Amino acid sequence: MKHRGSRSIRDALALLFAVVAAAVFYGIGTRAMLPGLDDLRMYLIITDRFDDGDSSNDDANGKSDPRDPLAVQGGDLKGIERQLPYLEKLGVNAIWMTPVQMNVPGAFHGYWIQHFKRIDPRLGSMEDLRRTIRSAHARGIRVYLDVVCNHTAPLIRTKEGGYVWNDHGYSLVWKDSTQLPTPRALQNLALYHNYGAVKQWTDPYQVLGELPGGLSDLRTEDPRVLAIMIDIWTWWMEQTGCDGFRVDTVKHVDMPFWYAWLHAMRVHAQNIGRKDFFIFGEVFSNDDRKCAGYTVPDTDGRRGFDAVYNFSLADALRAVFGRHESVDRIAVSVRNFPLYDSSALSRQMIFIDNHDMSRFLAFADGDEAGMREALTFLYGLPGVPTLYYGTEQSFRGGTGPDWENRESMFAGGWKGAQPHVDAFDTTRPMFRHIETLNTQRGRSRILRDGNCTVADADTVQQLIVIRRSIGTREAFVIYNAGPEPADWMPPSEKRWEIWPEDAGYRSPDGRLHIDARRSMWLLPARRIMRGRQ
Repeated sequence: MKHRGSRSIRDALALLFAVVAAAVFYGIGTRAMLPGLDDLRMYLIITDRFDDGDSSNDDANGKSDPRDPLAVQGGDLKGIERQLPYLEKLGVNAIWMTPVQMNVPGAFHGYWIQHFKRIDPRLGSMEDLRRTIRSAHARGIRVYLDVVCNHTAPLIRTKEGGYVWNDHGYSLVWKDSTQLPTPRALQNLALYHNYGAVKQWTDPYQVLGELPGGLSDLRTEDPRVLAIMIDIWTWWMEQTGCDGFRVDTVKHVDMPFWYAWLHAMRVHAQNIGRKDFFIFGEVFSNDDRKCAGYTVPDTDGRRGFDAVYNFSLADALRAVFGRHESVDRIAVSVRNFPLYDSSALSRQMIFIDNHDMSRFLAFADGDEAGMREALTFLYGLPGVPTLYYGTEQSFRGGTGPDWENRESMFAGGWKGAQPHVDAFDTTRPMFRHIETLNTQRGRSRILRDGNCTVADADTVQQLIVIRRSIGTREAFVIYNAGPEPADWMPPSEKRWEIWPEDAGYRSPDGRLHIDARRSMWLLPARRIMRGRQ
């Protein structure tokens, strides 16, 4: 008994030392300055395309070429650190950066990981990442790393030479025996599915099959794969001081894996003093029932994801604001909010575009006014508004393959249709509008935390009204999608303030007059920030 008691004391002291050392080394004491998880305003960065802070590493893992949108361009961690003042001015308080792990040479986006415990040298070093996170924390900005659990880079081929779905399975071999994944445990071919490409985008095929590009699909149902992925991602948690994980391709993994992996991540975060570690997942589907299922606990009470992306809402916002479809599209999506676990709803990831779809302006044929109104509406809804880099600079992208929407912000990279100059202009009208949206949302608890219901969805006037409420306090987020002004009567005689002030007015009889194709917030009086709009 004495021996076991002594060991318990030593273990406790060792854990305490690790926590204290991490706090000192990673600047975790600065977390007191960071925003609460219910007040996040996220910014998505494709690291290779944001800013090139160190041109000496541009060719460190694949030759850079500004003429080729599929080639490495040179953006890196030092570039992100250099632009933190820009992001702070924009008003974002959280960054999600695409994977920083070492990819096969030339894979710029980060998702073709070969070495899971190494930083890609074209992005910098581990110390660059730690310093970037510390610098972000010093400015009140949280940093989230991208996680891949279901596949490695396309490192495997079949002896039979095929990839079309095969119920009986292929014989797997390495494409190049000198180019294997690490850690070494991932070099066991028995840990990979061998059925070929996804047959159809439903279960179980999308779990058992390879994604486009021949990505080597891991058998996540195998306990050995679970153990490897727990080891890899707890290591990144310890090494970097990041604030949480964005998890890729969630629907392509069996749910028992996620419950076990999420539980392990939370236990480890708790053990190292990280009670606010936030894990949100990408379930790329417009089906709210499917997406919501990943947020609810299992039968043993193990929690699902802290949040998922609301693709249903994104699809509705794009359709209404970008293509002038019926406002009922938004109403249907909002009425599905209760499907999600209540703990996840206020932290759902809400957006109008991202790196896997066309930019809003490409979808909306360049309608900047429509994007401005879409963003105004978005920032009034519950969840975490997530801005795709370049939106504040009115990047347009294209309607074709993904790479058309992955332009470089810095002058030396591939720019698509953008002018060949640095795109960090803080005076652009769209930048200033988003800056104000971030500030306004940060000052309005009712927009961040209030309950959310559809107050009105008038498909004749094309008027959608969303009610936000805390107790007896209420606010409204409104969009008149019609080509003519519309009137709406607020449900009480309370004093209200309208923002933006030029979106409409309140008539002497109490009716709210909303200009054509304008969004507005109707907030309790004296809740609006005065100053530049």
